[in-house]
Amino acid sequence: MLRIATHNVNGIRAATRRGIAGWLEKRDPDVLCLQEVRAKREHITDDVFGGYHVAYHEGHQPGRAGVAVLSKTPPTDVRVGFGSAEFDREGRYI
Repeated sequence: MLRIATHNVNGIRAATRRGIAGWLEKRDPDVLCLQEVRAKREHITDDVFGGYHVAYHEGHQPGRAGVAVLSKTPPTDVRVGFGSAEFDREGRYI
């Protein structure tokens, strides 16, 4: 059975301080969807998400929004947004 989890992290650095790595290890989902990541791509580090393939859209405003899909299996395709310049740049759809 495929295990999928979703989490509004309200900032990945804060979630890291609050122990998301331990939560992730305990729950062991096959796919993890994150919202409100609020970080640059380089802040999505392997010490938190080691073993997962990361697709991330940080958006254009630093410190706001940002969504990620992490999966144990590499994705075959990643699409960002819905084809609307207004929504695609916000870091809310992947």
